[in-house]
Amino acid sequence: MVAEFAHIRMKGKRWITLLVVVVVLTYSPFLARASQESVQIHGFGGWAYARTDGNNYMIGTEDGSYNNSYFALNVSASPYERLSANVQTLWRTSEKGLEVDFDYAFAEWTFSDWLKLRIGKVKCPFGIYTEVYDVGTLRPFYNLPQAIYGVPSLVTESYFGMGITGTRFFPGGWGIQYDLFGGDLHLKEYLDQDPVQEGVYQTIAPKLHDMAGGRVIVHAPLEGLNAGVSIYSGDADFTIDAGVLGTFDVAKDRHIVYLAHADYLTDTLSVRTEYGYLQKPGESSDVDLWGWYIEAAYRFLEHWQAAALFDTQEVKLVGLAIPIPEEYPSEHWESAGGINYWFNPNFVLKLSYHYVEGNLFARPWDLSDILFGSGEFDEVTHSVIFGTQFSF
Repeated sequence: MVAEFAHIRMKGKRWITLLVVVVVLTYSPFLARASQESVQIHGFGGWAYARTDGNNYMIGTEDGSYNNSYFALNVSASPYERLSANVQTLWRTSEKGLEVDFDYAFAEWTFSDWLKLRIGKVKCPFGIYTEVYDVGTLRPFYNLPQAIYGVPSLVTESYFGMGITGTRFFPGGWGIQYDLFGGDLHLKEYLDQDPVQEGVYQTIAPKLHDMAGGRVIVHAPLEGLNAGVSIYSGDADFTIDAGVLGTFDVAKDRHIVYLAHADYLTDTLSVRTEYGYLQKPGESSDVDLWGWYIEAAYRFLEHWQAAALFDTQEVKLVGLAIPIPEEYPSEHWESAGGINYWFNPNFVLKLSYHYVEGNLFARPWDLSDILFGSGEFDEVTHSVIFGTQFSF
């Protein structure tokens, strides 16, 4: 049943890819004639080789994986003075095969710099990186920090609904940017071992219904210094597909996610940090999750950049009707260092080493022997990633 479902999904992805290609070819003469002001096309992509000493971590495997590439196509158009339309689609290949994501498609109407209306599948204004999730040339490491952006995650790229946004600067160099939004929010789908049933793997699709959220960023008079807070809340609906055991919904309680974030960006130095916390209020609470990271990078000798990262996340599962084995992974501690060579701002080579303690994100593919047998986790993971990222 699972294999048949995967085959159907893959056929659907192929049709989506073919449709996008046909549309681009059909309208390419129109796009070529359109002025640069009315239609803009951007792309972001990358490829990487990643290897670990045991556990799977991010895009790395014990045998080493070359099959890691992605490309996102972004098209925006302004057919009228106050109206803009934005669309982005992502293609990604990995050891799991081809993945196609329709990242967002929304319209924006500008009343003023202080008030803009967005409606559709809108890019999610939450924290630092969500609106530039696929733009690898805007970050020092190939992957985003897992404590906030790993799967399962606290954040996502887009939501279904509508929102308003605006920016205003004041005398003295201060500025403020705000976002208010609401609708449905879908976190990234992921595959995991059922913690109470041996040999059962389940596809988990987290969704938040009747979601409302907001973000406020303060721009300081010191150029490049920004700080802000983000929040969203919604009714959680975790749909689990357990194959032959069927599909069912869990976690119907209200979820609230808080995020505090700050960054300092100059031509030579970048420092970013975020702290996130998931709260599930009520007596039936079963999740207590927090994570944070600090990421810094320094440019030198014109083309070179050194980078460092520390991030951590911890998950506590409490109050569940069915007990979870103590061995179930719940912690992540990571230190990483990297060296990058920038040909120009749109093309970079990246090499990084990652030291990871804990198995929240770094795991063997099959957890059965560990959770239900005599096996043990390899709690320390070493990973090396070499790759390139580009943008236009």
